[in-house]
Amino acid sequence: MLSNSSFLITLSKFLDLIFSIYFWLIWIRCLISWFYPNPNAPAVRYLMAVTDPPLEFTRKHFPLRLGGLDFSPLFLLIAIQLLRTSIKYSLLYLSGGGPAIGLFGVVALAILQLLKGLVWIIIAVMIARVIMSLINPSPYNPLVMAVYAISQPLLAPFRRTIPNGPGGLDLKAIIAIVVLYLIMNVLLTNLEHTIIVWLSGQVSIFPQVPAPSPGPSGSGSRLL
Repeated sequence: MLSNSSFLITLSKFLDLIFSIYFWLIWIRCLISWFYPNPNAPAVRYLMAVTDPPLEFTRKHFPLRLGGLDFSPLFLLIAIQLLRTSIKYSLLYLSGGGPAIGLFGVVALAILQLLKGLVWIIIAVMIARVIMSLINPSPYNPLVMAVYAISQPLLAPFRRTIPNGPGGLDLKAIIAIVVLYLIMNVLLTNLEHTIIVWLSGQVSIFPQVPAPSPGPSGSGSRLL
């Protein structure tokens, strides 16, 4: 039993590393596409060879264009991250000999952590939008286009009801930041803590954790 448990723990760490590396390769591939790299460079050719097949599949079956920019790779990144956390925690849970019903909690934990990551990304985009509303950068800058393409649909319901503040300050984005932060720390973090406490009662591999406390990282119960 001990050797089997050790094997599952080692396997979870190995697969977590593989998924993490591939996740960042996809990110790098998306970022360098904005700078039109030389496709004949050895590093670029290798990167395209290992990342383009799933990216092309995602663009074909899950197209998503906002503001003229292709955001379909986000679906692939989300799928990789969800698989990574689900497999990692499932193997850790099984290594502790927990009942099969607990795997539902493991998957729920992975989904919650993915949602928290997405919320943090949206908060970062909203902060960037607030800064841009004060400095008025070129609207043709790729980064500016990406920020507005992501944030514009989310802020559309408040476009007519909330005017801009002094100096063009985007009050809509500030309100969105506050709401997202509350969702993160009041709802998602407490749900995550509840699931971890339940899993801790099933197997010892999930450590007992204190109740979540408010903070910028919302990390009172993070396992990562």
